[in-house]
Amino acid sequence: MLWKDSLRIFLGSRGRKEEAGQSFSIRYRIGQPEYRMKLARRMRALHTSVFTELKAEKERLEQEEQMTVLDFSLGSPDIPPAQSVIDTLCEQAAVPANYRYAVSPLPELVKAIQDWYQEHYEVCLKPSEICLLQGSQEALVNLPLLFCNPHDGYLIPDPYYPAYLDAPRMAEADVLFMPLKEENDYLIDFDAISEEERKKRE
Repeated sequence: MLWKDSLRIFLGSRGRKEEAGQSFSIRYRIGQPEYRMKLARRMRALHTSVFTELKAEKERLEQEEQMTVLDFSLGSPDIPPAQSVIDTLCEQAAVPANYRYAVSPLPELVKAIQDWYQEHYEVCLKPSEICLLQGSQEALVNLPLLFCNPHDGYLIPDPYYPAYLDAPRMAEADVLFMPLKEENDYLIDFDAISEEERKKRE
């Protein structure tokens, strides 16, 4: 029977590089023969994380060159939150009701966000303009998938965080880099974008 057959799934490289990156496939075997599931073309745009490469290079230098390498690559916080925040998290972790799925955000949380933006930026947000996410990268990755069709134009500043580039590539959008230069106080020079590029970049 099928459930008694050997099931093996693994992610591996097919051993050749595509123009936009490494091509991958998933192979699995249910009895015989072996089948192969190809990942979507959009996945070819993704590469090994730059942070993974930097970590490997740091470890190589420390081992081979006996160097002490200061790591400024990933902006991971090294300062713990206030003790009151930790205490509140511990208290709320013991409340069974907090483990239910949240269909919609708590009204008091939305109100707190509105108050914070009003106090710090003098911006009045409507509840419909507030979206709760697991972090900024979730927004950066999902927004191009919501708004971009293949070959739509997508403007990103340069230098950029990796998700700024990976997300529009997954959406198969055409990327235009906007260099942030010292002579422009590291602000985007919109006048440098041609009229043709403006028409394409929605």
